Formats: sequence, structure tokens, C-alpha cells
Amino acid sequence: MIPGACCLPMNRFWQPMIRNIVQSFRIILLKQRNMGLLNHLAGLILVYISGISMSCLIFQKFFRTIPVALEESARLDGCSDLRVFFKIILPICKPVMFTMALITSIGQWNDFYMPMVILGNKNVTTLTLAIYRCIGQFMRYMSESMAAVMITLVPIIVVYFLFSSQIVEGLTGGAVKG
Repeated sequence: MIPGACCLPMNRFWQPMIRNIVQSFRIILLKQRNMGLLNHLAGLILVYISGISMSCLIFQKFFRTIPVALEESARLDGCSDLRVFFKIILPICKPVMFTMALITSIGQWNDFYMPMVILGNKNVTTLTLAIYRCIGQFMRYMSESMAAVMITLVPIIVVYFLFSSQIVEGLTGGAVKG
């Protein structure tokens, strides 16, 4: 038996996928260089805005779990489309909106790779990138660098403790039907 022969079908799947991921990073960098957005926070913000598609997918899945009867009964009571959305659908979606905002912001807060690629200039940086750049220069011991990393985690921990009930409600919102 040839070693790794069982992985051949997976290689046919993963190789084009990895090649496309690498190509997408090249396209991002070329477009940003052409628009003059490299070494600017605006370029990083544009990359983060492109990640909204995952949130749209989660919202679409959640909207499908909302019963149509709620919408129909509101329309029978004389509500317009906007009023149905703002008075009925939006209050139901608040936990999911909060959870998606939190997941997205934590991912962007902790992101290291994209700021490293896009923000090559040392004058424009994010907090995680600043810690990385200071490790060899100003921080000589592991305890100093770990203290800096813990400082970056404090805002996330505070937000979690303040809004833990909404987070749990948002994560379990579509899980139970009844």
C-alpha cells in the first residue's frame, strides 16, 4: 500500500482551495497597492468589512427559523413592512445581532496576520502587532510579553462579563424549537 494513498481524494479537494486562498491574498494586496491603501488603517478596515458575509449567512439562517405566522399576524393587524421589521423581527434578532457583533469584533481585535501584511509601516499598527514588534526591542523577558498580552485580553473579558446573558441567549437562539 502506498503511504498517504487514502488522502489522495482529499488532496484533490484541498489543493485548489489553498491555491485560491493564496491568490485571494495576492489580489487583496495588489488592489490595495493600486488604491494606495497599503500602510493605512483604511485598507485594513476594508478587509474587515469583507468579512461581513459570514454574519449575513448567520442572519439568513436565523431569519429562516422565525415563524411566518408572526409576520402574517402583524400584517393582519395593519402593520407596514417597515413596522413589521422594526417592531417584531428586530427585537427577536437582538441576541443574534449582539452575538455576531461580539464574535466579529473579537476576531478583529485579536487578528495578527492581516495587520502584519497590510500595515507594514511601523507608524500605523494594531495592539497585537505593536506587542509583536516590541518583543525583541523593549521586552526582554517572557513575563513582560505575557503581561502585555494579558492587557490586550482585559477589554474582551470585561465585555464578556457585562453581556454574558445576551451572548448565551444569542448562541442558543435558534437551537431550540418549541
